[in-house]
Amino acid sequence: MVVEVKPVAGPFVLGEGPHWDEETKSLYFVDINGQFLCKFNPATETVTKCALDRKVGFVLPVEGKKDQFLIGYGEDFAVVTWDGQSEKPQDVSIHVKGDPSPDNRINDGKADPTGRVYAGEYDGQMVFDLKENNIKGIPDGMTIDEQGKLWVSVFGGGKIIRVDPDTKQLLFTLPVPAHQTTSVAWGGDNYDELYITSANFPDYIPEEERDKYSHNGYLFKATGLGVKGLPPTNAKL
Repeated sequence: MVVEVKPVAGPFVLGEGPHWDEETKSLYFVDINGQFLCKFNPATETVTKCALDRKVGFVLPVEGKKDQFLIGYGEDFAVVTWDGQSEKPQDVSIHVKGDPSPDNRINDGKADPTGRVYAGEYDGQMVFDLKENNIKGIPDGMTIDEQGKLWVSVFGGGKIIRVDPDTKQLLFTLPVPAHQTTSVAWGGDNYDELYITSANFPDYIPEEERDKYSHNGYLFKATGLGVKGLPPTNAKL
């Protein structure tokens, strides 16, 4: 099968936090700077957006609660009620207050296999060094496949890399026509489609490289990778 990276929606300002929802067979993600909660429907190839009044760091469906999502809402955690279609949420309620320091906000979040949510965490453990492997850019959002290998977005490098966390070897490089790839998530009926979010900050792209990146800020779907991911976990509150 031939590997294909296809832009499916966009552009957005700062796409992040993709999460496949098994119940609706759709991908939820956020536009942090655009202050949107977004839903991509692969069946119709359409996107619906819900406007909020703060930057949105991540989105996770709440387990057992129809149309409810835990989001990073500025510096706070909030529960949003959204029908997936309306331009405004039906309700927003603060779930946990965060640190109100200036310029502080929650950046990205995921649920572990038990449904506990972690956001903005950093454990300091070196898994793979981009510089040592002559890879330009910085590591951003990542996911894992069924073989235990990491798929890491390279912000400022226009690519996704597959890494063996045990041997620290680079296994595969997937070029993306967006300079600032931000995160990845498996989706589709068989979890063999890799969704990729990206940012659209043209001033950060060297002028001599701009022709390479035709779809900055887009959401992409990569197929034909020959590997599958694992089903994600929703937030349990």
